[in-house]
Amino acid sequence: VCSSDLPALRASAFALGLIAALSPPAFAQPPEEFYKGKTFIVAIGFAPGGSHALNARIIARHLGKYLPGKPNVITQNIPGAGSLKLASDIFEGRVPTDGTFIGAINRSVVFDELLTGKAREVKFDPLKINWMGGPDTITSVGVAWHTSKVKKAEDLRTHELIIGTSADASAGTAIAKLLAGTAGFKFKLINGYPSGSETDLGMERGELDGRSTIPWGALKGRNAGWLKEKKIVLLYQSGLEKNPELPDVPLAIDFSRTPDDRKVAELFFAAEDVGYPYLAPPTVPADRLAAIRDAMAKAFKDPELIAEAQKQGLDVTGVSWQRMTKVIQDAYGAPEAIRKQIGRAHV
Repeated sequence: VCSSDLPALRASAFALGLIAALSPPAFAQPPEEFYKGKTFIVAIGFAPGGSHALNARIIARHLGKYLPGKPNVITQNIPGAGSLKLASDIFEGRVPTDGTFIGAINRSVVFDELLTGKAREVKFDPLKINWMGGPDTITSVGVAWHTSKVKKAEDLRTHELIIGTSADASAGTAIAKLLAGTAGFKFKLINGYPSGSETDLGMERGELDGRSTIPWGALKGRNAGWLKEKKIVLLYQSGLEKNPELPDVPLAIDFSRTPDDRKVAELFFAAEDVGYPYLAPPTVPADRLAAIRDAMAKAFKDPELIAEAQKQGLDVTGVSWQRMTKVIQDAYGAPEAIRKQIGRAHV
């Protein structure tokens, strides 16, 4: 290079560097261009089968309509440790982090370390992940058989409800213990019922007075006749907010006797309120993250998606990423004393 050309070359290099430094957005791909022709993966943290997998496949069939650039959306099963493997893979970046990958995990993974106090063997921090929302909350209800003296939730403070559970470590036992401690409800637990359907038969045979918990979706599907013939009374519902289909059924947390009791109950039921959580890696570019979240919110309102889900016995009410994030942050922000209390009842 001729020495006389050096000033000009230096000036050109400086100009190019200045342009790159001052205007990076000019060189960034907008989401619509980025996603065009791409494959977008909705990963499932379980083997095929079950409500999580079914939900994810339905969502995948409709999500592409709302993603910019209309990428091809597919599902992929990545099972392991009750979906903790997928959660860890996403958190630690062992999956695509460019905005072409989201995952569906079990709500228990989100709260397990918080509620049990046991450190995880693998790395996953719920407070440092991008939550995407989900298709539905998990609403459960407490029920009494029509022959029971318990006709409303308040009666549980004066009348004992005989309920069936599968074991000491079952959800039915955990919720009964929780409400006994926070609301003063009286339950007599009969263990040895191997499944929900066997517990239902126990009520019909007169062996049991009710159940401390049964998923609302399962009740509507498997036992619709009970509702139609008024063979059961709905006593309370789980979660932090009422299911739109159950406006007249009180929240279990509203029967808490003290503010601390309520905090314990809220922390316990937070897991049900996030429902079927979806997440994306922490480092997804902000514009693509916003595009995916917007697409999911629109998909959960899609009449075709909702109709397809309902044919499979699934509800779609939509849990926003904002609501999911707040529930998780609030749970992890609970005082240590409250977190210790909840571990005694948590399954």
